[in-house]
Parts: sequence; C-alpha cells; structure tokens
Amino acid sequence: MTVQRTRLNRGLIAVLAVIVAAGLVGGGYWLGWRQASRQYAARNRAPAKKLGKKAGAGVLDGQAVGIVCDVNGTTLAIRDQASGTLATVITTPQTAVWKGGSYVPFDSLKPGMTAEVTGDFGNGLITATQIAVTGEVPMAGAAPGGTMGSGGPVEPGGAGGTGGAGGIPPNAAGAPGPADAKAAKIKHIIYIIQENHTFDNYFGTFPGADGFPAGVKLPERPGAAPTVAPFHLQSLNHDLSHAWEVAWKAYDGGQMDGFVWAEGSKDTMGYYDASDLPNYWTYAKEFVLMDAFFSSLMGPSLPNHLYTVAGQSGGVTKNMKEAPAAGFNFPPLASLLARSNVTWKYYDGKPDPRAFSLWNPLPGFTEFKDNPALMEHLHGTEQFFADLRNGTLPQVAWVVPNGQESEHPPQNLQLGMWYVTDLINAVMKSPYWDSTAIILTWDDYGGFYDHVPPPQMDKYGYGPRVPTIVISPYAKKGFIDHTQYDFTSVLRFIEKRFGLPALTDRDRNANDLLAAFDFDQAPRGPGLILPTSGK
Repeated sequence: MTVQRTRLNRGLIAVLAVIVAAGLVGGGYWLGWRQASRQYAARNRAPAKKLGKKAGAGVLDGQAVGIVCDVNGTTLAIRDQASGTLATVITTPQTAVWKGGSYVPFDSLKPGMTAEVTGDFGNGLITATQIAVTGEVPMAGAAPGGTMGSGGPVEPGGAGGTGGAGGIPPNAAGAPGPADAKAAKIKHIIYIIQENHTFDNYFGTFPGADGFPAGVKLPERPGAAPTVAPFHLQSLNHDLSHAWEVAWKAYDGGQMDGFVWAEGSKDTMGYYDASDLPNYWTYAKEFVLMDAFFSSLMGPSLPNHLYTVAGQSGGVTKNMKEAPAAGFNFPPLASLLARSNVTWKYYDGKPDPRAFSLWNPLPGFTEFKDNPALMEHLHGTEQFFADLRNGTLPQVAWVVPNGQESEHPPQNLQLGMWYVTDLINAVMKSPYWDSTAIILTWDDYGGFYDHVPPPQMDKYGYGPRVPTIVISPYAKKGFIDHTQYDFTSVLRFIEKRFGLPALTDRDRNANDLLAAFDFDQAPRGPGLILPTSGK
C-alpha cells in the first residue's frame, strides 16, 4: 500500500510540475495538463481494452472524447464522437474530474458537456481514472434552455416550424385530437427498435408468458427425430441467418420445427434470461410485456424497418445495400405526420443519420429525396437527449441504434441493454415522463427459435414473434398482454392518438396497443431508474 501511495504521489507531483511549467510559458496550461495526464495514465494503467465486442474508431490508448448525454448516479452516458457509440462510464471515489484547470466534484458534470475520459475499457464499459471537461458546446440543433428544433421556434402546442420538425413542451396540447379521448393523456410516443431476437430467445422462460412449451425439441434435419432442446446461451460469437428463404424454412408450414436445419446450427435454440438481461426483465415485470407481438414480415431487417415507418415494405423481402435509384415510392408515416402538423423525428445512432441504411430507410423514400426539408427531421441519438433537456421532444420519435448498441449477434447484449436503459432513464428523469409512451421492440427474429406460428396476413407475413415492452406512467403494472400485434400496431396507435388515416390495410386492421394502458389509473411516477452497468 505504501509503494502504491508513493507511486501515486510521485505521479501527481509530475503532473502538477508539468502544469506549472506549461502555465509559465504563456497559455500552454491546458495542453500541458493533457500531455502530462496521458503520460501518467500510460505509465500507471494496464493496457486498454477495446470498447464492446468490436472497438469503435476513436477508442485509442484507453481514451474517448464525447458528449455527456446523461448522468445517472455515479455513471455517465457518453456518446463517443468518433465511433458514435453510447458508452457507459463508471466512476469511483478515485476518479479525478477536471474542469477549468482544477479538480471539481463529480456533480459538476452535466449533460451537454464534452469530456475526455481516460480509463480501462472493456465489455462496453469505461471505468474512468480521470475525466476532463473540454467544452460545454450545445448539441447540434439545440439551444440551451430554449425551444429551438431544426424546423424553427416552437410555440406551445405548435408544429415546430415547417413540416413539424421541432418539438413541443411537456404536456402541451397536441394536434389534431385523438380518436380515443382517454389516449389524449399520451402526448409523446417513442418507438425504440433494437435488433434480431425472438420472444422465446429473450423471454421464453418469463413466468406467466407464452414461453417455451414443456419438453420442446427440434430435429436436426427434416424428418429426423426431435433431439435439440432449448438451452441457456453463454455467448454467441456469430450471426444467424434471418433471410427471407431461411425464415420460411424455419416456419415449415406453421409447424415451427425447421429452425435447426434451416440455420444449420443448434444455436438457434439458445435463450437468455434475467441473469443476462436484468433491466429488460425488470421493465417486463413492472410494465407491460407483449407475448403475441410479431414481426411484420418473414425475413430480415430492412423490410421489417420499412413496416415500422410505412406499414408495408413495397414488396421488398431482402436487405439492400442501397435504396432504389428512384426511391421507395410509397408514403411513410413521417410525411403524413408532417402534413398533419404532428411533430416527429427519427434518431439514428449511426454516424450519418441522413444516410440510407437497413435500420433507417427514410432517406431512401422518394418523398425524402424530393423534399430536403424532410431530411431535417433525421438526427443523431445525442439530439434525443438534448431534446429531452431543452423542451423540444417531438410528439412521435423513432430511435434506432448503431451496430455496437444494437444487440445484433455477435454484439454485446449488455451494452445494448445499457444503451436502451440510458434512453429510458433520460425520459423518466425529464418532464416528459408524465405524458409519454415508450414502445421497445426488436426488428426481426434474427434466426432464433420461436415456438408460436405467426398468423399469415398476406404473402409477406407475419414473421416470428419479437420481444416488445410498453413503458409508460399509464401502462398497466406487471401485465402480460396476449393481444395479437405487429409493427404496424404501433403505427395504428399513433394514427388513433393523433386522429390520422391509415396508410395501408395492414395498419388499418392492426390492433392498436390500447389494451396495454389503463388511463383511469393515477400516472405512475418515474421511480424506476435502472443501472446502466453491471458494476
């Protein structure tokens, strides 16, 4: 212990000596501190580990620079500027926090600051040895303390500039009026979409839910005896196919027994439980877990994401590297919202939120290609946190992750869960909580087994069930909802809440999520702020 103290004291003396020397040479103070702190960290820290399953660009030599999106107890959520990953930063009593050239207490760290974090990186976490505040520049499109969205100034109850690109203050009246009067208590709908898991894969052992049938086993090849039973996955270092053709083979005419031979892997039968996903299971126990929520199409990400924004895929059944040259020529809900003066935004965790991708198809729509103003609604995830702080959260919001946060195999599931928890914690701590409904779901089955045959509404699907949780002050407590839903049910809920017409037959005929709510109950408080790390 004496040796460790001596090394620490000598290191701090060296840091201070460089600071003093730099300060004497006019204006080099801050640069000197950074250089000295890096040298000290390099000498006294174990080799840095990479962030998550794969290292993101910018996570070098145990350091990350990013925007503080949220503060939760003694942990921070920081959006790394280079990789775009929302990292969880754990602090300890030994973590040094610097601001303006001096040590400051931890509670001096506020959302919106930029910070340089030095520490040990591993499993999607940063255990910080030091945090240096390097700026307090507001996030793009957000004016501190103001109500400025990307579409212009926002008046209470207003549309937020052209096309509804801004937001509305908490509890302000939304327009137009809801078809269901009680649903008017919900003024903000947040649609969080993660990646590639079935209901059985995440909640197949959840008490009271329609999980694994007793004794279920699947054959390894067509016609063989069933021998492969569900098992608890310890880790998964590869993806599973979730292509259109593979999904139909797994479906096997509704018998749901083709997953192992369709995948060529027994890993399809693996599952996770509360020990792996404690926060998700806690949300399911406290709010509403839906065990009959299906993906909209028997296949992969892009067509299912098209259903989440447009109620159809336009016949697309496979992933595409690029959108059609002429664009998707059917209307997305976003354009209907804009014409109806309902504010909306699409928050994307990837580096360019205005670029077409499998999880963000909106830039590929003809209406977006022809109307640059619609592109102004597409933002990075950090803007979500800024809008919560600045009173500019839109009435309707989609939130999609980047790769590391997505839970898409083989990514770190806990990292994805903590990212989602950061999003939900931020809502719960904001004035918006009292009037918000959060729908958390996963975009397709990801190649994992699910035992419930999906109803076939048309030639495209439904696809296998996906986990879905509704979180709201008006959500029923500890309720398992057995109502049949799919991604277009969320669109139907939005349409009913804001008095809008349906886009397609799919959303017109979909159940609308209202069974998950009790609008006669007193709104529940935001007491469930969950941890964003495993420490």
